[in-house]
Amino acid sequence: MSINVTMTRPNKKGMRYLRLNYYLKGKRKLESLSVYTFEKEKLSPEERSHNRTVKAYVEKKRLERATQLVDCGNNLELLIGEISFVNIYYKDVIVKNNFHIAAYKKFKSFIFGMSKHDITTAEITKDLIKKYKDYLLKCGISVTTAHHYFNSLKASITSAMYDGFIRNNPFIGVSSIKLPRTKTIPLTIDELNSIRVYKNTSNVIKLFDFSASTGIRMCDLKRLKYSDLSDNEIKLTQKKTNNYLILYFTEKTKDLIDASKLGIDELVFNIPSAYYLKKELDNITSIINIQKKVTFKTARRTFAQLFYEESGDIYLTSNALGHSNIMTTMLYLNFSQKKIKQILDKLDEKRGNSK
Repeated sequence: MSINVTMTRPNKKGMRYLRLNYYLKGKRKLESLSVYTFEKEKLSPEERSHNRTVKAYVEKKRLERATQLVDCGNNLELLIGEISFVNIYYKDVIVKNNFHIAAYKKFKSFIFGMSKHDITTAEITKDLIKKYKDYLLKCGISVTTAHHYFNSLKASITSAMYDGFIRNNPFIGVSSIKLPRTKTIPLTIDELNSIRVYKNTSNVIKLFDFSASTGIRMCDLKRLKYSDLSDNEIKLTQKKTNNYLILYFTEKTKDLIDASKLGIDELVFNIPSAYYLKKELDNITSIINIQKKVTFKTARRTFAQLFYEESGDIYLTSNALGHSNIMTTMLYLNFSQKKIKQILDKLDEKRGNSK
């Protein structure tokens, strides 16, 4: 049973993409190589050179794959553990899934620093995973970065198990690297207003203000349409909880959007990438000298805090946020000791004189 190289039909530019064609566990597999050759009547010298380079590369990949497979009757079966994990498989998974290359480099540094050579998938053991976890927690990177690097390796090993290169899950019995819990501190009304009045050409302030004025999460803002809005109501099903919610918004909040489009099946906000939003928000809060760490989660927490301070009713606040559990709402709020003292002082003023 052989591994053949097949090509797609030529596109308008005369490019034909190459792939490996073979049977794996009784099923036909077409493995894309993400390379192409030029198929034209007349080829330029550069195109001929490109074709020669690609054909040499494809033959190398064909032979490489052939060493990982063994002919068993009419089908090809994987030889478990025969593939180079760091230099071939993990790197391939990183590229295909657009993972951060730094995660791959960190694992490669760990492996080559420990054994001076690459390892096969058969050498991916529970003990190795534990050592890598300890290495990440002690190598000087943040816990958040260690969490993402560890999960990147976990995803690649899950993929290797699915492809048949690893039989047993080496992560069983190894706890994950947990992200540190950080409490989001809401803004005061003065801090929120200082963001509102800041002159900025981007959409970031409007987004933040809308969330802080309605309590809507970013994941719901991304899919909020004008058809969800009426003159003073927002009707939506929350993505996180799947709860149906009716929110009210004021005339000042309505000024943040194009009110002429109410009822139209069109997104309210064109939201840029999370990286851009964070960068812009960090820049704005730095300029206006807000010392707190401000993210888009802060907007919803600020709404909750200001709504509770104004209403004094935690059940009403919970309802406005769309929470089904009052305990969740309590986690959102900062119960000010100063406010408690003011209430006690007021109660003391109403207190009768003791005899």
